[in-house]
Amino acid sequence: MKTPTEKERSNPYKGKAEGLRLTIGSAKRGPYDHCGFQMTFGNGWTISVQWSEGSYAQWCDRVSPDESTTAECAVWDGDGEWFRLTEHDDVRGHMTPDQVVELMAEVASKPSNEKS
Repeated sequence: MKTPTEKERSNPYKGKAEGLRLTIGSAKRGPYDHCGFQMTFGNGWTISVQWSEGSYAQWCDRVSPDESTTAECAVWDGDGEWFRLTEHDDVRGHMTPDQVVELMAEVASKPSNEKS
């Protein structure tokens, strides 16, 4: 049996993939091209990562509509209650890829809010 590496042992997603749902899209809705994805984890929490023209992301310097250096994120629980990401808003904009991954790990580790 292979011994897990330090990286494998510290993976915050290990065992969290059950029930994972990933939605990726690029669609024209209204005046903007919407690019991004949503992930719903086994705990029922969802993260939305978007880099559309109408979002708080570095879309203006993109090489193509599918690329951006930053993204806007939002998080909600299994009941659809939004999680406040900043002092004043339920979305946090201009997040770097590292910040997005850190937020994903936080969301994946939240306890389920299922009713007993």
